[in-house]
This record gives sequence, structure tokens and C-alpha cells, in this order.
Amino acid sequence: MSSRIETTHNVPSTYASPSGLETSSPEKPAPIDSATQQASGDSTAPSLSPILENLTPHEAEALSQLKESQTWNSLLAKIGEEQHELWGIPISTNSPKRDVVLMKFLRAHKLIVPNAVENLVETLKWRRDFRALETITEPHAEKFQKVGFIFGKDLRGRPVTYNIYSGLDNKSIFGDLDAFLRWRVGLMERAVQTLDFEKLDQLSQIHDYLGTSLFRMDAGTKKASRSVIKIFQRHYPELLAAKYFVNVPRGMEFVFSVVKPFLSADTIKKFVVLADSKKLVQFIPADELPEIYGGKGKVHELSL
Repeated sequence: MSSRIETTHNVPSTYASPSGLETSSPEKPAPIDSATQQASGDSTAPSLSPILENLTPHEAEALSQLKESQTWNSLLAKIGEEQHELWGIPISTNSPKRDVVLMKFLRAHKLIVPNAVENLVETLKWRRDFRALETITEPHAEKFQKVGFIFGKDLRGRPVTYNIYSGLDNKSIFGDLDAFLRWRVGLMERAVQTLDFEKLDQLSQIHDYLGTSLFRMDAGTKKASRSVIKIFQRHYPELLAAKYFVNVPRGMEFVFSVVKPFLSADTIKKFVVLADSKKLVQFIPADELPEIYGGKGKVHELSL
């Protein structure tokens, strides 16, 4: 497999993930009625996006309860004109996009409103303290570009991120944890920027393990992986639609078979393990898939 690829799609040039991403909710086909659509704790109720039109009655009720809760409204009053944001969406402005974001936190907590609000408050504080949006434009070491990239869309039009594990100098990549995390969050923020939160609100992700060993992960790599998982699960919930594991070592296939009984059905549905990366064309159109994975996608040079 060649390790040089080229990007011609109009998307951010690089994206990476050294670890797993958070879970996401299954499809919600049952629409809600017009009366429920207008339920809102804000003074005005914006027209619904296609995503919000597919909320179940229970989800719509939970969203209404969240927006009517004292904790939420106290938070909005405290924010005032500061205009805090969540994934680039203004949080103090009532809008369909904001409601889509709020629903992700509700789903992450099985529609338990107090838990979702607590997570929202914690995430807003984390984004402010970490300066999450700044990670998009601030300079990062070139070495991080070897870990992954964004390219194309899957069969449902969702942006696809590729995560490369082979040929990495783990000490160099993960040795400075703070620098790595700021870069990693910045790449996640770039990926989120490709979503409109009207028709698209999730990503697909590919993890390429070509030439890697299940037993070569050092302490620094494990620590970086745990840190990313913690950040993404808590502050980027419900953004993953599917995760494809390709060129997987035999040992890892065994690990997946062992842990599957302990995973929820919704989580398992998102995991696809492929020993042959050429099978990705079953899930991603050939024109949207890089040639090195059996597609027809033409790409510019990237050192990976």
C-alpha cells in the first residue's frame, strides 16, 4: 500500500485520530407532529431542519424540557452577550442548528435532561478554557499530518475521515501530549466544520492498521489515546455514524469478537471490521474513495 495520497476535494486537507471516537444515535425515522415541533422554552420557535423533523415524540419532549429547564435558562442568562459557541454554533441564539447540537447531548444521556445539561455546561467551560476554536487556525507541527486526513463522502453524503496507524514515530507524535491534543482537537473541529447541522450532523471514520501490531503500543501512545477518547466522548458526543477498521491484524479481529458481547447494539452497528481495505467501496462511492483503498479518488501528495 502506498503511503502518499493527494486531496482534490474541497475539504480540509488533513484530519487524524489516534483513537476511537464517540458513539452516535441510530436513525430516527418517525416524524413528530406539528404541535410537538413548536414546543420550545425560547420565546421564538424556528422552522425545523430535516434532522429535527425526524425526532421521535420522546426526543422532541426531552428537547423541550431541556430548553425550559431552570439550569439551561440560567446558563443562557449568564452567557448573555458573550455568545459562547458549541462546534461553531452560537449557543445563546435559538436556531434549528443549535437544537440539533442539543439533541446530541440528550441522546448521549438517553434523554435524561439533567445529565445532558450538566454535560453541556461542562463542555462550554472546556471549550472556553481549551480555546477549542483557536485550534483550527493556530500553527501545528508538520509531523502530525502523518496521522490522517479527510477525503470524500460516504454513500449517505457524510464526510469521511481516514486515520493512519502505520509508519508512525510514536515518541515523536505522542511525546508532547499537550501539543498533540491541541492538534487533534483542531482536526476534529475542522471535520465538524464540514457538517451543516441541517441535513448532515455526523461523520464516518476509517482506521487503517496496515503493518501495525496489537502489541506495539507504548505507554505514551496509550495515554494519548485515552486522553482523546475522554475528550471526544464528553465534548463531541453523537458525531460518529460509522467506524470502519481496515487492514486489521488477526489479533485485533479476535479482540473485537471478545468485546462485542459487552457493547450495545447501537455501538456494534457502527463498527465494521474489514481485513481487506478494498471492500470499503461497498460503503463509499468509488469516486469518493482514494485509489489506495480500491477507489478512483485522485489526491495530491501528502506525506503519511
